[in-house]
Amino acid sequence: MTTTTDPLDFTNLSGYRAKLEVLATRYGQGARSYFDIALPLHLIPTHLPIPDPEQPFEGNRRVDLNHAQKFAAYWRNNPKWTAPPLLLDTNAELGQAFEVKARAFGVEIGVLALPHNAVNVLDILDGQHRILGWTIAARDIARELKEQREQLRASRSVGDDVGVSVRTGKIAELEALEQRLQTEYVTLQVVEGITVAEHKQAFADITNNAKGITKSKTVEFDSVSVINRVTRELAETHELLAGRIDFERDRTQRNNTALLSARNLSDIVKHVALGISGRMNVRREAAYKDQLVTQLVQAYLDTLVQAFPRLSDVAADETSPVDLRRDSLLASPTILRVLAGVFYELAIDVDDDMPSLDRAGTQRAEDFFTRLAPHMDAPVTKTNPLFASGVFEEGAMAPSSRSQDLRRLVTWLTGWAQAGTELPTQNGTKR
Repeated sequence: MTTTTDPLDFTNLSGYRAKLEVLATRYGQGARSYFDIALPLHLIPTHLPIPDPEQPFEGNRRVDLNHAQKFAAYWRNNPKWTAPPLLLDTNAELGQAFEVKARAFGVEIGVLALPHNAVNVLDILDGQHRILGWTIAARDIARELKEQREQLRASRSVGDDVGVSVRTGKIAELEALEQRLQTEYVTLQVVEGITVAEHKQAFADITNNAKGITKSKTVEFDSVSVINRVTRELAETHELLAGRIDFERDRTQRNNTALLSARNLSDIVKHVALGISGRMNVRREAAYKDQLVTQLVQAYLDTLVQAFPRLSDVAADETSPVDLRRDSLLASPTILRVLAGVFYELAIDVDDDMPSLDRAGTQRAEDFFTRLAPHMDAPVTKTNPLFASGVFEEGAMAPSSRSQDLRRLVTWLTGWAQAGTELPTQNGTKR
């Protein structure tokens, strides 16, 4: 007997179905059932609720658009990306739409039929920024592809061979990203039978039980950021820092034997490379090589050791960071960040957004720091010329760390360095 296929049988067309069938694993956690789904990334914008930075979901916090955009950039630039599962819940009974295919030790494997309006059925417990980030990435890729194809047609119409070559290359890159959206997956965990009140409590439980990672620990583990890579390198190799960087805590308290936390040092690295207000972005991240940034910060640290006898003593193990904190502003991470900003203004040339070391400027910075050294005593008194900057409280062991005060102190010190005169005291005389 010959089996024939009905040419008019369109029942398997997915676009007309009221559900999306996916492989899923069901298991128990506490008194609830969980479904684990490997979801292709391209389905996120159409099958998951998309957070709105202007209107937070009920039972969830407001999403940070900038954070989501950074995740989108992270995914686009890192084929070896890593992300934890997305955790969602629903008040629907998904078990009724789950066809079990196999069982083993309390775990069931089968096919789960998600409704096509799952975006209105599911609620996000954890993963808002990743969901919005992938949605942004998908939309941006589609928009950029459309633009590049239009520009390719325009280049072809005028016989612009160079333009055709450039646009063809960009289209290939974007199509590769589009392919990644279709072939890469994220684990989706869905809890069934959750009420709105239970959703809010679950969100609170996740927040209360989570132990956040410190910025210093992120610096230790993260290898994507050039700032973090250089921070780790200098923490191991520079005489002032080796063995004196805390990678666990973000702050070095009075009796901490470390001179700085890894977070403090990463801020210093950033200020030397970008200035006191500079920001790292995707283009700079790609352009700034480790060797370049290391060279700049190495020069700054060498200048500190040369100009400030107290830091030279720390480097030589003749003074401990604990002792330094008792009577010197140089133990303040804020001061070292400010001096990094001053060093940037005096010793770093920037050409086409690329920093380089100015040897004459480095000497100017060292000369100024040498003149500044006698005024590093702490606590600060009204007779200390630094008090005239307006960012020190009388008796303070460090200046204000507010962003505007950091910029103010950098500008104030840089002005005196460039003028080549001594610092003024509070009453206007010079010392």
